[in-house]
Amino acid sequence: MKIGHTIRVEGAGRHKKIHHSKNASRRNQGGVLGYVMLSMLILGVIGIGAYACDISHNVSVRAQLQNATDAAALAGAKDLVIPNQEGMTEADAEAVAEANLADGEPVSTATPNTEVEVQSLPTATGGECQVTAHKQINNYFARIFGHNTDPVDVTSTAIAYRSVTSVRPNSLFPMVVSIDTLNGHTVPLYQSQIGDSVSFYLESQQYKNCAWTGFNTGNVNSNYVNDAIDQMLGFAPVESGFIPSVDVGDSLALMNGVASTKDLTEEPYFSAITDGRTLYVPVVSGEPPYNQERPCMGYIGIKVTNVIKNQQGGKVLELVCTLVKGFVKGTPGEIASSNNNQINTGIENLSAGIVQLSH
Repeated sequence: MKIGHTIRVEGAGRHKKIHHSKNASRRNQGGVLGYVMLSMLILGVIGIGAYACDISHNVSVRAQLQNATDAAALAGAKDLVIPNQEGMTEADAEAVAEANLADGEPVSTATPNTEVEVQSLPTATGGECQVTAHKQINNYFARIFGHNTDPVDVTSTAIAYRSVTSVRPNSLFPMVVSIDTLNGHTVPLYQSQIGDSVSFYLESQQYKNCAWTGFNTGNVNSNYVNDAIDQMLGFAPVESGFIPSVDVGDSLALMNGVASTKDLTEEPYFSAITDGRTLYVPVVSGEPPYNQERPCMGYIGIKVTNVIKNQQGGKVLELVCTLVKGFVKGTPGEIASSNNNQINTGIENLSAGIVQLSH
């Protein structure tokens, strides 16, 4: 058709001219191009959105995988400081990793597209446990563009020390125990093993083998002990530095009597102190009376299983405890308690230690 030709319109009773301009033609072409550009833009946004969703998914899975290896490394490192349990490091680390999920699946070599490797590096004072995990993650949207999977690799390393020579503030329960007395024990405490049940007698002069303490503050009155107990059992807010840091060798002020201290046989204290939590207490040497200062020789972890009242005086007589390997924040080192090698070895086996991630 030529521009400007006359076209007869049948039945219209008149002639009609239709004029097509070049501008109209260009507008039509521009409209088509706009649709093409819009379609390409929509596809681009969909593509970017698809990759963004998969990237978010990958970041989430990486975090889950890292949490699993962190927990596994800590579990394995604990075995390195527990006597006769070094051989369990790999098995315990793998079990803890498998108990965690990444992308909804157990973190285990038994899971398809997943690999877990544990390396144990024991030393004379503790050691390290390194856990590496690899997982091939299936993409949801990026596979549309041929990007089916992404690899994720994480590593966690935990370091362990058998004992600590300094404990950070607000970590210790306000009680000390004697490492070498036979009072209340058939064998001295340093000859006991992790898992043994022992009794610590506070009120009995016949069996007395522990005492309340104001630590190295010089403050040994019952008000301080009561407040410290409240803070450690969660009945009062923790005041920064109220319970000080304690170093091996510090002089600890001991209290021989317990006339005004908390009655731990009554609620809510009884339930709190016997709820399975680990309490960390300093260790001293010697026999009663404990109304003087004694040097700190180390720290042990205990779990209180029962509190027995003195029927005559109505106060706390005995704490029945299980010895546990305690793990507290502090400064690692070898505890040198005395010239008695047996005591040194005993404290080393029972002492609170450090297990922490090294990254």
